[in-house]
Amino acid sequence: MAEPLPSRNISLKKSLFNKDFEIFLSLCETRSFRKTAQLAELSVASVSRILSELEASLGVLLFDRSRRPASLTAEGRRLESELRPCMRQFEKSVTEIRLMSRIRPSLRIGFIDSFSYDIAPAFIRKMAPSLQRISCLTGGADRLCERLAAREVDVILSINPCFEAPGLRRFELLTEPSVIIFPRSAAPAAFSPGSWRELAFCGLPFIHNYRSSGGGRLEDGHFQTHDIPVCGNIYTDSIGMRMKLVAQGLGWAIIRPLSLLQHLELLEELRVLPSPPPGLSRSIYVLAEASVPSELFTRIITELHGIIRDDILGRIAPLLPQGTAGIELRPLPEAPKD
Repeated sequence: MAEPLPSRNISLKKSLFNKDFEIFLSLCETRSFRKTAQLAELSVASVSRILSELEASLGVLLFDRSRRPASLTAEGRRLESELRPCMRQFEKSVTEIRLMSRIRPSLRIGFIDSFSYDIAPAFIRKMAPSLQRISCLTGGADRLCERLAAREVDVILSINPCFEAPGLRRFELLTEPSVIIFPRSAAPAAFSPGSWRELAFCGLPFIHNYRSSGGGRLEDGHFQTHDIPVCGNIYTDSIGMRMKLVAQGLGWAIIRPLSLLQHLELLEELRVLPSPPPGLSRSIYVLAEASVPSELFTRIITELHGIIRDDILGRIAPLLPQGTAGIELRPLPEAPKD
């Protein structure tokens, strides 16, 4: 019987099924260095070297090369009997993992601006591990609705429920009241307008939300419905710009509480006040293409709901005179049955 090779005390730190073991198992099947070299697209010398290095690292001879064809030693037969079922299980597991990766869904989602800074990153962090790919867009509600209609995104958060669009999955996530922001330099600590008309004639112009935006239409509809004669010649669709203009004393504005978190650096220059009655609120809807699986749609809603409930509301409360009163999260939908 051939003497075992002296061990070189090399610890086997390589992956279980690396090239060395694949070459060994191929030699077990072919009993030919030439055929194994052809299958592996290597030279015969390379196959011989790989086997010799494996034998040296294990400290045993695996093949008796004195015979033709080469035959397995007792140690070689033992190693083959242990490796073969492990290799089959390994290949099965790799196949299943690859299949799982292929069937994981991709998601293209659009967030309105007030969700883009805090909620969107937290959502991506929670969802990314279970998705093959996630694409996130931000913008105004109208633009996001256009992208959903054009199938450029699968899911959006919008203040427009798009009831005119058939076949959408739709869920009202929350309702959010409006708040009034004044420049701190122009609003005494005791200032608290009791009516919209008092605001309209407070001595500062109103800084409008851009009229063709969803927020602008919401405000204009409120003013027209209640005959509120606001005046001001500045219009912008940027929340940050509107807050900055107010902080600089150029007027007052209406914003939503979620927007405050995006510009905490401006709060020292602003006074945040509750809006007078009748209140002006908006609803946030989650809208999805019908092709979005119901399980994924429910997961999206559940994650958004949890982020707002467990993190966002607690951070907003100290910023508002009324805390989170008026911000209402809707109950989560039941688990899908289809």
